[in-house]
Amino acid sequence: MALMHVIMVLGLPGASAHHAASAASHHSAQAIPMLAVGVSELVLMFFAAAILNRSRIRGSDLLNAR
Repeated sequence: MALMHVIMVLGLPGASAHHAASAASHHSAQAIPMLAVGVSELVLMFFAAAILNRSRIRGSDLLNAR
């Protein structure tokens, strides 16, 4: 989803189907919020992956300690 928001900001063909009702004149007004959403989604995915990786490492350490 984050990549789709970035693609829509770039204005690639076929990317406007997500917001079909919006006119082209609204593109510049929507670019900054959509880019912010895309970046925040990427940051959220990074931290979720880091937390899951850390919990897996701790879980495997607990299993090996037995």
